Amino acid sequence: MAFLDPSGGLRFTGRVGNLVAYKRKGSDKIVVRRAAGPSKKQHDTLPSMAANRRNTAEFGAVSMVQKAIRESLFHFRHLADAHFSNGLTPLCKRIQKADAVSAWGERLVPLSRHASMLQGINLQEAHTFDTVVRSPLDIHVEVEPVQVIVTVPRLRADLNLDLPLEWQQPVFRITLSVGIVGETVFRDGQYALSFSGVDRKLPVAASTEWCKVQDGYKGGELKVTWPDKALKGVTYVVGIGLEMGIPFTAGTADQVKGAGVAKILTAFGH
Repeated sequence: MAFLDPSGGLRFTGRVGNLVAYKRKGSDKIVVRRAAGPSKKQHDTLPSMAANRRNTAEFGAVSMVQKAIRESLFHFRHLADAHFSNGLTPLCKRIQKADAVSAWGERLVPLSRHASMLQGINLQEAHTFDTVVRSPLDIHVEVEPVQVIVTVPRLRADLNLDLPLEWQQPVFRITLSVGIVGETVFRDGQYALSFSGVDRKLPVAASTEWCKVQDGYKGGELKVTWPDKALKGVTYVVGIGLEMGIPFTAGTADQVKGAGVAKILTAFGH
C-alpha cells in the first residue's frame, strides 16, 4: 500500500493503468494500490470472462429488483437499516434461480410468482414490528380493484404497545402503505423492469392521527385503495409501520429517523 505525497503536486483519485487511487472514509490521505482483476475491456471482451459476464448481468437484475422493493416501501425509508437491504439480495437471488426457462446470464427474477416470500420481513434488525405492537392486526385484501384494509386494535403503552426505552418521542402513529414492483424482462441484451422511470407508481399510504404515548391509540381501520386499474404481472407490496414523532403544530408531528418499526405485512402478485 502506498500514499500520494500531498507536497508532490500529484493528487488524483480513480484508475490509471494498473493503479487505483482512492480516499479512505474519515481520512484525507489518498491511498494507491495495484488494481486487482481484469480491466473493464478485458471483462467485456475476453472469452475466458464469459461466465463472469453472465454472473454480473444476473446480479444486476437482482440489484434492480432489490431497489424496486425498497422503493415500494418509500414511506418507511426513515425506518430501514442496512440489514434490510442486505437481506433482500440473497432472497431475490433465490427467486432468480427459480427461473428454469431462461438461459444463464438472462434469468429473470419472477417476484410476482413468489411474492409471499416477502411477507413478514422487517425493515430493521434492532427492533421488529411484532415485538413493539404486541396484538395481531386483521388484514383484508381485494385485488380488483386493489384495496387493502387493516384493522388496528386499541394500543396501550401499559399493555400491548412495547416501546423501546431509547424512543423518548411523545407521539406515534401507525401507517399503512401499498407499493408496486415491476417484473424483470430481458430484451436487447439487457435487463429492465416491466415499468420504470416516470411509469413507476409511488406507494400510496394512509395513517392514523398522531397519538400521545400515554393515551395510546383507540383502535380503528386503515384503508388504502390503489388509484389505478390493477396491473398484470407485477407485485403489490403492503407495508405497515409505527412511527415516532415530535409534535410540530396541533395534530401534526415531525417523523424521527430510526425511531419506529416497519415490516412487509403481505405481498401478492397480480
